[in-house]
Amino acid sequence: MNDDGTNRADSSAASPTSAITGRGRLQAGTIDSSTGIIDVPTFVWGRPTSDSDTTQRSGWYLDFPSTGERQVSGISLAGSTLIFNSLTPNANTTTSVCGAGGGSGREYRLDVDTGDGASRVSTVGLLGESMAMRITSATTSSTTDSTGRRHRTVTTQSIAQGTMGLATSSTVTHDEIAGRLSWRQIHNYQALKER
Repeated sequence: MNDDGTNRADSSAASPTSAITGRGRLQAGTIDSSTGIIDVPTFVWGRPTSDSDTTQRSGWYLDFPSTGERQVSGISLAGSTLIFNSLTPNANTTTSVCGAGGGSGREYRLDVDTGDGASRVSTVGLLGESMAMRITSATTSSTTDSTGRRHRTVTTQSIAQGTMGLATSSTVTHDEIAGRLSWRQIHNYQALKER
């Protein structure tokens, strides 16, 4: 959600950049609970003037598919992919809490810009925070061009920690620019090189 640091509602005439107060100005996404596919219809990023202004949206949201499902741990970012785990209480208990008595969760992978992605049900019980780790042996770089720039393809593997062990999931691959990003004179080059 966009926020300019004020407490003015987005319907306030005082500022068109004030905080978004609800989901009315966001694009709704859906999760197919049988396949785990997450779909957010295409939208134009912008600042709608009202909830009914559908020419642009200030972002996206989705509702979890399971009753009681919550996201309580940190989120990792691999390129433009958000990776996080959720917790779902055991449906067979009367207290609806996650604990030693059981429960499950899902791993989510979402594109930060579009909201599209996928989820999968935990195979290792209650999930903790997902660990996203770069696989250095799978990272490749192009040759340096005439400006000193090169492109690097980075592969990230996430590891889910659960009450019944660890599980790996599919990898995320993204491209980034490496090497010289701009021309700049470095006055203490020799001192930096010798460190």
